Amino acid sequence: PGGYTGPGDIQTFLVWGSVARVYTAAQASPSTNMAILVASGNGTSICTLRGSTAGIADLTNTYCTQPAACSGGCTPAAACAAANGGSCRASTLYDQVGGNNWVNASLTQMPLVAFNDLNGLPALVYAHTNNQYLVSQSTITHTQALTIVAVANHTSTDSVNIMGISGGDIELLVTNGNVGIYAGAGPLTTTAANNSYHVIQGQANGASPNSAILVDGAAAVTGSAGTNNISGGNVGYGSYGTNTLGFTGNITEAGVFAGTTSATLQTNMRTQYGL
Repeated sequence: PGGYTGPGDIQTFLVWGSVARVYTAAQASPSTNMAILVASGNGTSICTLRGSTAGIADLTNTYCTQPAACSGGCTPAAACAAANGGSCRASTLYDQVGGNNWVNASLTQMPLVAFNDLNGLPALVYAHTNNQYLVSQSTITHTQALTIVAVANHTSTDSVNIMGISGGDIELLVTNGNVGIYAGAGPLTTTAANNSYHVIQGQANGASPNSAILVDGAAAVTGSAGTNNISGGNVGYGSYGTNTLGFTGNITEAGVFAGTTSATLQTNMRTQYGL
């Protein structure tokens, strides 16, 4: 609808989630669930963040479980501002591919939600020092080649994961001023300045020079990232599995697909966020 093209219209993902936009044009609808939001102060369920016909998060209507949280012209941002604690955390991020949703049952370990972030769209905000993470409810299995993609902003100098898969140990990770892909070797890295959003694709495809890390449409850095496959692994969103190596910063979308990096997908992701 409206010419929207989602990442799933370009690649078939194993798992993918976002609080900013929907997976495919067919899912550009208020019936598409994106995340469950709870009050940051006491964990009370506030609303479900949903998609819109434009393909981005619906920030003009709210689907409240606590309609008394705000009155008249209620939006997700207003409902969360009126909630206990004055903000919301994401207790569930929906996997829009196949329902392998990311969850956390501990309130303080859930990431916060920023409603007006990159290009005016929401983002999940993580603090590594608070062990914040979301993790898939069930595991996935797949052999290389595999690519992890993300739109993320690392706001610290720590060494952490944007997305990590515990079974087999495959990670899209950041260090101070760098981003990399690890699948048993390396990591294979390239530069990505802190405190800035980047569109990232990390390809794990065996020995050198078949793996690659690609940032913001620049030429890919190739080499070896190792030969690990996903072997029944839980997918951490803003973490490695559970809270180990949890992220510090903001993430608008991330996912994993079988195959190698895609220039078309890179352009789609950059265009969506004005990068």
